[in-house]
Amino acid sequence: MQFKDRLQYFRLKKGISEKDLGETLSITESSIRLYERGKSSVNLEHLNKLADFFKVSPKLLLGTLFPELSPEEAENSFHILQEFIEIRQREISIECSPDLSSATEKKLEQSSANSKSQHQDSIWPLGPGAQEMVPVLSKITSENILKNDLFHNTEFCWPLSKSIVTMYGCELPDYFYMRMEGDGMEPTIADQDIVLVNRQLEVAHNELAIIQYFNENATVRRISYSEGRIVLYPDNKSFASQTLEKKDCRVLGKVLWKAYYARP
Repeated sequence: MQFKDRLQYFRLKKGISEKDLGETLSITESSIRLYERGKSSVNLEHLNKLADFFKVSPKLLLGTLFPELSPEEAENSFHILQEFIEIRQREISIECSPDLSSATEKKLEQSSANSKSQHQDSIWPLGPGAQEMVPVLSKITSENILKNDLFHNTEFCWPLSKSIVTMYGCELPDYFYMRMEGDGMEPTIADQDIVLVNRQLEVAHNELAIIQYFNENATVRRISYSEGRIVLYPDNKSFASQTLEKKDCRVLGKVLWKAYYARP
């Protein structure tokens, strides 16, 4: 989608005429008209003024961000991306906090306890009042995460923004947090760090995955594929990689990122 189309979309959505837009930004009406008709290339000064006015990035307005999407779809995707970035910045800003506040910790633990006691027969043990809360698992002991580990290995629940669910296109029950054990993935992920996981059975080459092999507790490793086998790479160089037959291991989820919430 080109600049001319996005400029016209945002102007019309704002309900402002070409003349009024030009006067507001000290750009001639004829320039606005030529931009919207694709008969003139926008200069950097005008591009930044227009982007600031419509509260979007210059790349989005120019058409180089989400170029295949319609203006409306691109705008929606941009706002989701912005919220995603803000959430990550808030998480990182409290990375150094040693503990959750006692009130928050108590609330999260109570949420987890209530979920377990009231929804033992449900496939997703979170009631209507906790639609944005997902479990933090101390470990994963079986392939069937939903029916076993959620009921036995949930420490408590942490919030997950709906924008993250929208960003990755999965349902809320497909997400969980997991606490790391061991230093095999240092320095990327340290012992006792907590990672956000999207439950899925396949990951791409070189992605981080929750993987279970030889029926042991699941762990995090970097995945590679070689001649029908799966190669597991620890980021810690003091650990050796492992090459396994596919029948001996199962991918249970993809690690999206390390969660920078304060540790309980």
